[in-house]
Amino acid sequence: MFKDKHTAPLVHMISFAVLTSLLVGVGLVFPLLSFWGLLICPLPLALLGCREGIRWLGLGALLAEGLLMFVSPSLSLYFLLGCLPLVLVLFLLAEKRETLRWTGGESLFAAFIVVVLAKLAVLAAFWALTGQNILVPDIQQVELMFRGVSTLPPDQALTLQKTLSELAVLLPYMTPSLILLWSGLEAAVNYLSCERILRRHGVERRPPALPPFVEWRLPPSLLPAMALSIILGFFLEADKWLSAAMFVVNLRLVLNVLFFAQGLSLALWWMGHRNFRPFVRFLFLLLALLPLTWIWLIVLGMGDMALNLRARVKGRGK
Repeated sequence: MFKDKHTAPLVHMISFAVLTSLLVGVGLVFPLLSFWGLLICPLPLALLGCREGIRWLGLGALLAEGLLMFVSPSLSLYFLLGCLPLVLVLFLLAEKRETLRWTGGESLFAAFIVVVLAKLAVLAAFWALTGQNILVPDIQQVELMFRGVSTLPPDQALTLQKTLSELAVLLPYMTPSLILLWSGLEAAVNYLSCERILRRHGVERRPPALPPFVEWRLPPSLLPAMALSIILGFFLEADKWLSAAMFVVNLRLVLNVLFFAQGLSLALWWMGHRNFRPFVRFLFLLLALLPLTWIWLIVLGMGDMALNLRARVKGRGK
């Protein structure tokens, strides 16, 4: 029925489309895996498009949309608005790499903008259909799930339940930072994974390569934004200027994540510069997961933005 040269692309198309559907729908069966499934669901079809071309990508997207429509119309809508745009932009960045001549950083930023717009479209669509913000979980469902698995004493369980209720009140105000952080993580993970997998398999059509993480350095222009958030924090009272105060909280949260990434990049660069063993670097990454280390990495990232510590260390080594 199919020519030999079409058999392999057909198998890839079906496999990647089914995998995409499974990643999008994994939350229906395993709610705890929903985050990871939605995070990397654009990757299979992006790989398909770069390997086989736009026609097979289109067929794969149609098949995935049909499968999801059969399972859940809401999931098919999320795939169409929230997942497919990143797939297309990754394919276009790979297809037009020689024409655009963008750097890896510029290409990643373009993917980030597309993801932000896609997430806004998802929020708008689901808000119009349900009247709810899908980024804010239903506190009653969270409490029911917590009661089913919690083994805490009654007093501690009551305290945690109260904390969840207070958090649910604040989450709607945190929507801007949640969108930006989720979009940045999704764009970075899928972009890096797509480029590296294609490069390892010798595929020429792939997005421009990013520099190694240890060489990342964000612009120092972010420092005035942090200074502004600190100054505003002194003068704004949450009970009187709630919207303005939450703007400061959103701004500071996003900046702290960027400073953390900058500090982690600098620390790993320094460990490589000093020829630390890979096992020691692995232990450091485990240590970086602990909240007690976050503030130090944030401060380190701010210092690197202000002083360009890498250049100073290299200068002393000459």
